[in-house]
Amino acid sequence: MLLALVFAARGAWLVIPFALIQVGALAAVFVWWGRHACDYERIVVGDGELSVETSNGETLRRVEHRPAWARVEYDGARRGPIRIVTAERTIEVGALVPDDRRQALAQELRGAFGSPHAIGSVRLDEERNGWAA
Repeated sequence: MLLALVFAARGAWLVIPFALIQVGALAAVFVWWGRHACDYERIVVGDGELSVETSNGETLRRVEHRPAWARVEYDGARRGPIRIVTAERTIEVGALVPDDRRQALAQELRGAFGSPHAIGSVRLDEERNGWAA
């Protein structure tokens, strides 16, 4: 913006509107990034309970089911969603997981759902930098 003011002082006034557009676009990007910087998905399986909590921007959604009634669908496609399917609904998870780790997440969920007597719990926190068990 300072450079635009220097050009305007030398007589090139048309530079100011373009500099303001550029600063406005940069501000919009920072606002968008600030809203989504803390997005996460939390999947907790254990003690006969499945809990999926998703935070996207200012929206927080929590869904609970019994893991015995759920199955995991993942076709292995790049950027393909991982679906947790129950009789009542389908929940898409793994949106923040890198492509090379999606298969591992799907296998981990299948293993957690397939164990009829899970000891303790499996907690997967997905963040922009990946997921950790």
